[in-house]
Amino acid sequence: MRPLTDNKPKCLISLHGKTLLERQAQVLKKAGIHNIHVVGGFCVEQIRKAGFNCSSNPHYKTTNMVETLFSARPFTEADGDLIISYGDIVYQDNNLKKVLGCDGEISLMIDLNWRRYWELRFEDPLSDAETLIFD
Repeated sequence: MRPLTDNKPKCLISLHGKTLLERQAQVLKKAGIHNIHVVGGFCVEQIRKAGFNCSSNPHYKTTNMVETLFSARPFTEADGDLIISYGDIVYQDNNLKKVLGCDGEISLMIDLNWRRYWELRFEDPLSDAETLIFD
């Protein structure tokens, strides 16, 4: 997403007049989810200035997204359901409703057409893709 992310986190990139984070928050709030907490590293102060409750990973340059998630432990360990979402994705209301309607202990939203998008971005899509066994 460079050069757009040279000076701001991916979640603050604008898409049709709204940041990706604003879009996610709007979908969550429409579903009745108002307790939203953002975990960040790079330029996390910009996320706070945008009005979001945040935790920060001061070691984001040398760690990964799992370590960043651990920096929000007090929030993630609270009682109740928890939704974890990357900040640089866009999903629709109906996708979230499907996840919220699942009765499993852990539910995962995936895009079965992911490869098409990755092929537009990378010569070898598997070099960047997350690992998932879908059975």
